[in-house]
Amino acid sequence: MITIMIGILTGLMLLYKIPSLQSGQHSDGRKVLSNLSIIIPARNEEKNISRLLTSLEKEKQEIGEIMVVDDGSEDKTAEIAASLGARVIAAKELPPGWLGKSWACFTGAEQAKGEWLMFIDADTFFEQNGAAQCAAAFLKQRAEGMLSVHPFHSTRKPYESFSAFFHLVTFAATGAFHIMQGKGRSAGGFGQCMICTKKDYFVWGGHEAIKNKVVENMAFAEHVRKQGAPVYCASGKGAISMRMYPDGVMSLIRGFSKTFASGAKATKWHVLLAIIIWLTGCLSFFTEIGVLFSKWWFLYVLLYIAAMLQIWISVKEIGRFGLWTVCFFPVYALFFMVVFLASLWKTFVRKSASWKGRNIIVREDA
Repeated sequence: MITIMIGILTGLMLLYKIPSLQSGQHSDGRKVLSNLSIIIPARNEEKNISRLLTSLEKEKQEIGEIMVVDDGSEDKTAEIAASLGARVIAAKELPPGWLGKSWACFTGAEQAKGEWLMFIDADTFFEQNGAAQCAAAFLKQRAEGMLSVHPFHSTRKPYESFSAFFHLVTFAATGAFHIMQGKGRSAGGFGQCMICTKKDYFVWGGHEAIKNKVVENMAFAEHVRKQGAPVYCASGKGAISMRMYPDGVMSLIRGFSKTFASGAKATKWHVLLAIIIWLTGCLSFFTEIGVLFSKWWFLYVLLYIAAMLQIWISVKEIGRFGLWTVCFFPVYALFFMVVFLASLWKTFVRKSASWKGRNIIVREDA
């Protein structure tokens, strides 16, 4: 029972407060949209690109430019993007030592016309006034350093709730939300939405500085921090959302197993230790279930409710997850661990993965 108690307290420490963009003043952001270049790296995204570009329709006239960097797509990604008014750029052949997304982002940044850069994944979409909300949040940080936003996960099918612990661990791994963390001192970041000035981006060396990193978001945020610039993290709730792995549970497993072990390697050791303690506490409800048949059953139930509340307070800021996700959280934690072990196998034993038709070789320094 001690392990469970320590786990709950550690979870509270790791995810003490998660700020969102929901309450932002989008009117402030609208004033600077004309200086913004939205860069969308896209590879075989014909199922997603239309939704993203359509979500920007009401703000499109105010935004400086919306650019889709076609990263060697084998489908109609570029054609659809062009038909919806985006500026489409074909990324050149992947140079040696580069990974695809970083190369596409760097290509887009080099050709961007705006003073501000917003890198957006193609499987995201904006809520009403979402781009202005993001810009306003960056203004709130005095338009310095980097703002890293995790899109709110809009789930639709029951299996998508299995992503809950992946998101919780991702938030915890940034080190941005624990009780003792100072504002702007995050050691990691989110890859789906990043905002910075074009000037700062190239002063930092851009994605070229982390061109061979599989988990480019953590690597780039850490690189920015080492340059002496702050990294701010937030939930995109109310501004930018995403729908992940709509093709079934196997796509979810493949997606998360692709990078999660590399992400663990990139996480600060003390933060990683705290995450392990928290997850151990969650899983200990399985090993301690016999307590229900002893005189200590009330304590077990009380701790279970406490863990549920701790998880609910955090997960409601991250995505639309049903009550069952919170009620049966040990099952979801166990699913996370199984997929994480699969990721360890792919990353450190096979040292390779496949994503969107492209093989990824995981190097020791990645």
